[in-house]
Formats: sequence, C-alpha cells, structure tokens
Amino acid sequence: MKKIFYILIILATFNSFGCVLQSGELKNQFKTAIISGDIDTQKSLSTQLKSQYSNNILQYYRNELSSINNQSVLITNGLEDTYPLFILQQTESISNQTVIVSLDLLNNQNYLTRILTQLQLSQEFDKTSKSIYLSRLLKSKKPVFLSSTVNHNIYSKHVQNLFLVGLSLELNSSNQYKKLNDLWIKLQKENVSKFKLTANEMELYSNYLPPLLTLYKLNVLNNKDNTSLKLGIQLLSKLVNKEQI
Repeated sequence: MKKIFYILIILATFNSFGCVLQSGELKNQFKTAIISGDIDTQKSLSTQLKSQYSNNILQYYRNELSSINNQSVLITNGLEDTYPLFILQQTESISNQTVIVSLDLLNNQNYLTRILTQLQLSQEFDKTSKSIYLSRLLKSKKPVFLSSTVNHNIYSKHVQNLFLVGLSLELNSSNQYKKLNDLWIKLQKENVSKFKLTANEMELYSNYLPPLLTLYKLNVLNNKDNTSLKLGIQLLSKLVNKEQI
C-alpha cells in the first residue's frame, strides 16, 4: 500500500513539474510574439495562458486596462505586469487599440525599434536606461499612461506631469477627479473588500489604495462627503494587510 502511495506522489510531482515547464515554454513563446508584434500567435497563446492567471489578477488588469483611453500608450513594468494585459486585449478585446509597452523588453533592439517606429519617435540615443526610454515614450502624440507598478525612481523626473488616475498615472491628465471617482464607483460594485486574496494578489491589490487616498484628499479639499470612501479604504487596507501603513 505504501509503495502505491509513493508512486502516486512521484507521478503527481512529475505532472506538476511538467506543467511548470509547459507554462514557462508558453510564456517564452508569448514573449517572442510580443517582441515581434506577431498578433496571430499572441491571440493563440493568450487563450492558452489565460487559465494560468487567477480571476483576481485578471480583474485587476481589466480595471487598469478599461480605465485608460483607447488609442493610447500604456507603459508597464515587468513581464508579469505585461502578460495579463496582452491576454485581456486578445481574449476580451479590452482597449485593444492601446499600445502596451513593456520597459523590461525595451532592451531588446528589435522590440525597441518596432515600438519607436510605431509611435513615430526618434531612435537616436546617447545613453540608454529605463528612465531614458520612458522620457522618449512620454513624447508620444498619443495619450500616455504609466502602470502604477512601475518603480518611482524610473519616472521621478516627470512627477510634476504625471497624475494618478486609478491603477495608472496619466501624463498631463485633465480629468483626474472623474477617473478616480469612476474607479471608486466600480470597486463598490465589485465589492473588492470581500475578495479572498493570496499574498501575491494582496501586493497587487494594494495599488488600489493610493488612488482611493488621493480621491479622499480631493474630496476633503472640495468639502465633499467621504464617509463611504473612508470605510472602503479601511476595509481594503485590512484586506491587503496594509492597515498600519
């Protein structure tokens, strides 16, 4: 009986290991398709990869993607910050005209050339770094949004022109308050405070707190009622284990 038990454990381990390898290979193929701009392959792989992301993670990126202007540029952080957005574009057609740009991939010359050509930006650089690439991207004629997961040090030179409008920062936003309020209305309908989150999801969902706190401050400045918003912030901070912060 013990032998059968150990065999089942070994088989389960191999199966799990095989799934990890398959997932890694699919993501490598997805990365290559993003770099080359191969839409057909992106669509095919998006369908396969979507099930590897939890509903909570997908909902977070739905809210980010749907809250920005279509026909815009969304600059992302790492690859795991980029993949869900591409997947939602291809499988749910959310903001599917938005150009998603991964800062992590810009060190690939082919990707850099393709993105700058697409956005009609100069490709001449004296030096290169994420902050320099970002400065160039901010010159796009399209509306530009920056994922709130991007490290502050990368955009520190541009903070005067970047406005938190939800799960992203918008360059020269003209309607920050409306977008923050729209996010709050959406979160109330979703009842996010009732979600059950993993540790990774908690870290991601903590990005809801800065825009809600910004809305709270704007409401104070305009003498607007903050009762329900304050409660929502308290519930959400408890959910993501950020009460003290």
